[in-house]
Amino acid sequence: MVGKDFEKGLKNLKEISEKLDNIPLKGEVSTDKPLSYIYIHTSCTGEEIPKFIGNAYTKLAKCIVENNAKPTGPPFTLYYKWENNQFVIDACMGANKSLKGNNEIKSGKLTGGNIYTVSYYGPYSGTGRGHVMAKKWLKDNNHQLTGAPREVYLTDPMTEKDPTKWLTLIVYPFK
Repeated sequence: MVGKDFEKGLKNLKEISEKLDNIPLKGEVSTDKPLSYIYIHTSCTGEEIPKFIGNAYTKLAKCIVENNAKPTGPPFTLYYKWENNQFVIDACMGANKSLKGNNEIKSGKLTGGNIYTVSYYGPYSGTGRGHVMAKKWLKDNNHQLTGAPREVYLTDPMTEKDPTKWLTLIVYPFK
């Protein structure tokens, strides 16, 4: 009874997926400035990341407001480890002044320096393409990673409902 609808849905999903895979990625070298930020750390599976990040950004934004600070730039996630669908990450937000945090919220600082940035348009589940491109660029150009790669989320999915328009920067610091 629902077989035809199921097949149609799979066909539509395949077409959308193929279109997203064909969106070209753009990479560029630049210099990053130092950035103070607050973060919440976790270890989780890939499926748990969206819920963790959503909750973490709500808490981080509340901390910034409660401390009479202002966010500096879009939210981002630092990726320390990812193997076999297990991730160690920090959900982060820049702030215009140092914040003390609490037991859950910590403060950190990015030192700045050379970065390779890949611009990726599409749903967050597809950012892996950008990471593959950045890793290949580092290897091909004999550079070494000097810190945790990060994803910077420039598009708010609460205001832009079309995931093909979401812009994520995949940033790799290097020497």
